[in-house]
Amino acid sequence: MNLHAPARRPGDPGMIRVSTDDGVELPRHRFTVSDCFRMVETGVLPTDYRFELIDGEIVPMSPKSAAHMEVQRALLSSWGRTRPDAVAIMAEPTLPLGSGNFLEPDIFVGPSDTAVRDIRPADALLVVEIAVTSLATDLGQKAALYAAEGVSEYWVIDATSLETHVHRDAIDGHYGSIVTHGAAETLTPLAVPVLALSLFELGLVPAEEEK
Repeated sequence: MNLHAPARRPGDPGMIRVSTDDGVELPRHRFTVSDCFRMVETGVLPTDYRFELIDGEIVPMSPKSAAHMEVQRALLSSWGRTRPDAVAIMAEPTLPLGSGNFLEPDIFVGPSDTAVRDIRPADALLVVEIAVTSLATDLGQKAALYAAEGVSEYWVIDATSLETHVHRDAIDGHYGSIVTHGAAETLTPLAVPVLALSLFELGLVPAEEEK
């Protein structure tokens, strides 16, 4: 995550209450994006600790598998060659989604004149998450967060099957259009059609087809 915290705003999450097994209620703090930045800046959390903030909860990020890294590398390499000058391709930037959430998408496509520390959901031309063990979360909880903040196009790539779930038409916290494409199908970002590609043409092979 980067170290530039947005200001605290009215309605930030605060204390919530949880119950123990014996029914005793204990307070538990629900963190804000600003809280997390301060914890990194002051050394409470190490700078190399990879995590996201979802509904005020700190969620550690799992180590990347070889399949995940291969898909990410192939996309970054291809788009690095074909992107227009007005478009930036960012790997794992910190993207604030309201006061109690931030995610670090595997790939963020946005305007080239936007500084990494200042990116917002409205800047997103395309957001990509690459899933191995996180597929359910990426298709469920994360999709809802991205839709609620108006991310116009969101792809979830299953690094095992190489199926891509293309989400569009965000409205009322969900995507009105979700279409699944196979590895050989052409994927075309609506806002940046020059980035069209197929995973098969990038040399990627579904895990079940590997020898």
